[in-house]
Amino acid sequence: MQTNRETYVLKKARIVIHEFKDESIDAFYMGKKLLLKTYSQQQKQMGEVDSKQLNALLDELVRISDGKKKYIPSKKHPWKRHARKACDMIQI
Repeated sequence: MQTNRETYVLKKARIVIHEFKDESIDAFYMGKKLLLKTYSQQQKQMGEVDSKQLNALLDELVRISDGKKKYIPSKKHPWKRHARKACDMIQI
């Protein structure tokens, strides 16, 4: 459910759910219709892998993930500021 209210407001609240013949659903709280968002079913997780198939599976996963770039923070990022200050102090 999506609401403009704080989430604690709906705690232990009575919400009326209407399910229609066409399988659509409406939800009401204090007479006002709530926005509903449907989720698709989660994909089934993979089971155990035999030791003989492990290398082939890992190679496949590496091949799939190669298209993603690794996040590299900019020079002004807080992670790098400390290292830059330390290098400046060493050069003095």
